[in-house]
Amino acid sequence: MEENIPYIPHVTVGRKESAKLAAEVVKEIPSFHGKLNCVIDRISVERIGENGESIIEFEVPFLKS
Repeated sequence: MEENIPYIPHVTVGRKESAKLAAEVVKEIPSFHGKLNCVIDRISVERIGENGESIIEFEVPFLKS
């Protein structure tokens, strides 16, 4: 991670044509062993458009306690 580039924590959920292909893709994802402290304030559901653009379908904000 680069300290001069802000990190926006996220989890990506994707879909592949088969469980076998999905398992192969997972093997290529690098491991992250750092420690992050963050506050999750919303969940966003996003899809990637035909031209690679990010399209937010909807967001669910969390109430601050």
